[in-house]
Amino acid sequence: MKKRILMTGLFILLAAGAYLGYHWYQNKNKAPETPPPLATVKKGEFVIAIHDTGVFKAKKSVSILVPTMERYWGGFKITKLVPEGSRVKEKDPIFWFDMTELEQQAKAAEYNLKNEESQLKSALESLRLQRENRSKLMREKKLDWDSAKLEYELEKKKFDKIQRLVVEEILPQNDFDEEQRKFRQATLKVDQTEKEYLKAAEQQASEERTKEIDIERYTNRSSWQKREYDQLTTSLAQSIVYAPTDGILILAKNWRNRVMSTLKEGDMVWPGNSLGFVPDLSQMQVMTQVNESDLSKVSTGMNVRVRVDAIPDLLMTGKVGLVGTLAKEREESEGSGQVSTEESAGIKVFEITIDMDTTDNRLRPGMTCKTELILEVVPDAISIPMRAINNEDGKYYVKVYTPGKPSEKRQITLGKRNAKDVVVTKGLKPGDEVVLPETE
Repeated sequence: MKKRILMTGLFILLAAGAYLGYHWYQNKNKAPETPPPLATVKKGEFVIAIHDTGVFKAKKSVSILVPTMERYWGGFKITKLVPEGSRVKEKDPIFWFDMTELEQQAKAAEYNLKNEESQLKSALESLRLQRENRSKLMREKKLDWDSAKLEYELEKKKFDKIQRLVVEEILPQNDFDEEQRKFRQATLKVDQTEKEYLKAAEQQASEERTKEIDIERYTNRSSWQKREYDQLTTSLAQSIVYAPTDGILILAKNWRNRVMSTLKEGDMVWPGNSLGFVPDLSQMQVMTQVNESDLSKVSTGMNVRVRVDAIPDLLMTGKVGLVGTLAKEREESEGSGQVSTEESAGIKVFEITIDMDTTDNRLRPGMTCKTELILEVVPDAISIPMRAINNEDGKYYVKVYTPGKPSEKRQITLGKRNAKDVVVTKGLKPGDEVVLPETE
């Protein structure tokens, strides 16, 4: 009997030892407890700001336009261009145009110019010969007239003498009649040679005036053709566009298949169109926007923080330089480059220009960023994420986590808040860990 009791007790001890050993092994190899999502209570500068997106641009830039050319209003095809983002120096060639049509017009203008100049030369030579002939003819006519006047004077003296002698009855009447006839002939000859001289002068002057009118017409046509040729050759010299200053080339956009795309070889452009610009990277601005509900909170001179999407380690500061006065659809705002049409549909915004305090040689116009328009900064504030807070009957609670213990429900007092976080004025200390909800 005693032996049976002893065996039973030994069996119970062995079973208890096996049970305890099993649980010891299980606890030894058990995975550590996974804590819930937590947020650490922070102490430091608490920023209240308006958050949005922005786009960098140069405060100053030099525009590049398609040249306006005299006597040509057509478009130009880009045959070659420097890639966007290339560093260029002043007077470097950056765009080349197909000028085939202008070249043909220039050749036609050159041909017409030579033809007009040839006609002008012929007319001038004809006038020169005509004036030589006129001079010779007028000398001859003048000699005839002078000779007739001299003969008239001689005949008049002779006539007067014979007339006196006839009156004195020294000579017979027949001699007087004969001399009178000769005197009349001399008088008629003077009149005739004078008329011939004057008529020749008038005729020659009329013919010369006709020639001079032709010359004037050829001269005007030649001058006009010369201007056209010079304008076309000047325009041909503009087939290459040069960089207006040192910097980085930013290409303009062009409609292609109903989509705005960066210019490329083969695109058509027209006089006065933008080809791009060369920005001054030493002074940068950011274009952003605020919703119409936040406009009253924004003023010029307000401090701004900017984080560049492409350079995560770069935090920059600036100030509001200009506040827009006209509401726009968000998708039309220059600073909303990261926001899709679906996200911005129906939202009215006002554009804000931010003047940056400094620059960085890694910045490029068109880079996107996140902006914070600083409304207020609370120093040495204790803060937590707003999503950690529970509201029960108008009172605010959080769950404070302690490893190995159940989370403590603790009432807190709230202060100022921003888009994500809130200041806690009572109930928490820096370093506490509060439980976050499992899902957003």
